[in-house]
Order: sequence, then C-alpha cells, then structure tokens
Amino acid sequence: MWGDMNDLFVALCDWCIDAMVYFSGVSGISYSAINIILFVMLGPLSTVIFAVAWLLSYFGKRRASVALGIVGALIALAVLAVSVYSLLMTLA
Repeated sequence: MWGDMNDLFVALCDWCIDAMVYFSGVSGISYSAINIILFVMLGPLSTVIFAVAWLLSYFGKRRASVALGIVGALIALAVLAVSVYSLLMTLA
C-alpha cells in the first residue's frame, strides 16, 4: 500500500516540477523565481490571510473576515490557475 502512495506523491511532485519548468520557459521567469513566488511568498501569505480572517470572525468582525477570506481565496486560486494552465499547455 505505501509503495502506491509513494508513487502517487512522486508523480505529483514530478508534475509540479514539470509545470514550473514549462511556465518558466513560457514566461521568461526563472524556475527558482517561480518556486520562490509560489511557495515562499504566496503560500504562506494565503495561510496568514486565512488565519487573520478566522481571528476577525472569532472576534465578531464578520465583514472584514469575509473580505480577507475572499482575498486569501483569490491568492490560492491564482496559484491553482498557474498549475492548471501549465498542465493544459503540456497536454496540448
């Protein structure tokens, strides 16, 4: 069982690397820069935004919480959109 899961994670990791390499070739941004933007900047930023939105909701600031939740979701969707675009381009 664990071998199958390991193969799945290796395939997923390989796909992500291929997607970032492809996007770096298309956009002219280096692989390292794309990696930093996605995983060092946008990933933690969306986590912090969701945490602040949760805290605002917890303390009764519903409107601010919803606004920050939307911003966090947009950041997460931007990361997902890059991955999906790269996948579609590699399949074409």
